[in-house]
Amino acid sequence: MFDQFWNACKRKVGKAAARKAFDRQCKTHDAETIIEAMEVWSTSNHASHPVLGRLHPSTWLNQERFLDDQSIWFETDDGPTTFAAQKRKNTDDAFSIARRMHEQGISADDVYREQIKQERQANERRLD
Repeated sequence: MFDQFWNACKRKVGKAAARKAFDRQCKTHDAETIIEAMEVWSTSNHASHPVLGRLHPSTWLNQERFLDDQSIWFETDDGPTTFAAQKRKNTDDAFSIARRMHEQGISADDVYREQIKQERQANERRLD
């Protein structure tokens, strides 16, 4: 049965780990269901996505992705398509926030002091 699963995989890496995960999942789930889900996954948008498609078969099994709503596998995502693009977006967002703070005359120290104040208030409420 594992060979059928492996043949359905688009990304063939970590075969030993995938075999171990497959055997473990087959103790509680139907092997045919797992294989059929991998066949669908391999043709989906997620499997071709530069980030989502990086899942190793063992990770896919361990996260029980075969139980996912398969319709979402075919949705398109307008977000960043690589880890580097996500990092650039996060950096751009941080600079945007810093720029707005500067324009409003708010310093990082002000933000830090406010966070400390809110944490203290939350702790006091928990103790009451």
